Amino acid sequence: MRALLLSVFIYPAFAFQLAAAPFLRAQTNPEADTVCQTPQAYATYVYTNNGTSVVLSYNGTITFTDDERDIKSISPGGFLKYSKTTFGNKREICIQSGSNGALSRKYFVGRSEEPYVPAGHQWLQETLPEIIATTGIGAEDRVRRIYNKSGLNGVLAAINAIENERVQGIYFNYLVGLPALKENDLKVVINQVNRQISSDYEKGKLLRQVAPRYLQNDKINQEYLTAINNMSSDYEKGKLLSFILQNEKISPANFSRVLPAVTHIASDYEQAKVLKQIVVNQTLPPPAQKEVIVVLRTVSSDYEKNRVLTTLMANPQYVSVNFHELVGTINTMSTDYEKARALSALVTKCKLTPQNFLQVLPVVSTINSSYEKSRTLQKMKPALPMDNAQVRAAYVKTAKTITSDYEFRKAIDGLE
Repeated sequence: MRALLLSVFIYPAFAFQLAAAPFLRAQTNPEADTVCQTPQAYATYVYTNNGTSVVLSYNGTITFTDDERDIKSISPGGFLKYSKTTFGNKREICIQSGSNGALSRKYFVGRSEEPYVPAGHQWLQETLPEIIATTGIGAEDRVRRIYNKSGLNGVLAAINAIENERVQGIYFNYLVGLPALKENDLKVVINQVNRQISSDYEKGKLLRQVAPRYLQNDKINQEYLTAINNMSSDYEKGKLLSFILQNEKISPANFSRVLPAVTHIASDYEQAKVLKQIVVNQTLPPPAQKEVIVVLRTVSSDYEKNRVLTTLMANPQYVSVNFHELVGTINTMSTDYEKARALSALVTKCKLTPQNFLQVLPVVSTINSSYEKSRTLQKMKPALPMDNAQVRAAYVKTAKTITSDYEFRKAIDGLE
C-alpha cells in the first residue's frame, strides 16, 4: 500500500478543504460496496493496483495513540472506515464515534462481521503507519504531540518520512501554526519549506501562515526572503511580498530590506500590482514612500509604471513630500505618450509651486513627440504662476523645443 493516496473523492460540501488533492476524478461512489454504513464522508481516498483495491473514508477530528498503532479518539459523530480488497477477498474496519465520543469498532471479512479483537486490531496496527503517512489524517494532533515530546527535529523527521508533498504541506501548516513554536525553530521550518515544497502555490500558502510578528526577527525575515526569491511564480511571489510589505507592524529596517525583492519579479504587471498595493496605505511613512517611488523605476513597462504613479498622485501629501523622486521616476519613461500622461496628471491634479514647475519643465522637454509635448504644456499653462519671470522663461524655452510650428503656436498662445 505504498501509494495509498492515488485518488481522492471529495464530496461537494467539503471540496474547498482538499482542493489541492492530486488525481481528483469523478466516478461512481467508491463506498457503494461497503459493509459498514456511515454518514457522509469528509473525504474518501482510493488506491487500486494489480488486483488490489483500497478505500479509506473519514469524517471528524481523529487522533492516534502515542505509539501510533491505534485510534485514540474521534470527535463525536465522526468515523474512520478502511477496506482492502485483493483478488475478490475483502476486509474492512469501521470505527465510529458516538454522541459522547465513545468509539465502536467493527471488523468485516467479506460481508460477515468478525470479532474485532484480535484480527481486526492487528490489521489496523499493520496499516495505520501507511494511512498516517499518506493521508494527513490526524496531522494536527500528531504535530503537536511529536513537537511536545521530541521538539522540532522530531516533527521534521516525521515530515521527511512522508513522500507526498501535499501531505507534507498539511504537516508544515500545522507546525507553523503551533502557538508554542519558538522563533529559532520557525527559521528552520521556513528553510525546510523552501527546500522540500516544490509547488509555489503550496509554498506561498504555507509562508502566508507565518504570523507577521515573527517577521520582525531579522533572521526569520532573511529566510522568508530567500524562500520568496527561490519561487518561479511571479504571482505567488507578489502575493507574499504584499503580505509582508502591507503589514503595519513591519519595521522601517525590514521594509527597506524586503522592498528590493520586488525587483526580482519578472512580470511588470505583478511588480506594479505589489507597489500599487503598498502606496494605497495612507500610513506609509515618508522614507518608505521615497523607497517605493525609486523601486518603481525598475518597472520596464511605462504603462504599468503609470498605473502606480496615478495611484500615488491621488494623495497630495505623497506628492508634496516626494516631488523630486516622483519627477525623477517620470523622467525614466521612454514612451512619449505615457510620459506626457504622467506629467499632465501631475500638473492638473496637484498644486505646484514655482520651484516644482522649474523641476517639471526640463522633463517635458525630453518628450520627442511635438503633439504630446504641446499637449502637456497646454495643460500646464492655466496653472502657471504668470508673475514669475523665471517660470515663464523656462516654459517658453521648453516650448521652443517643439519642432512643429503648429504645435508650438498652440503651446505658446497667450504667453507672448
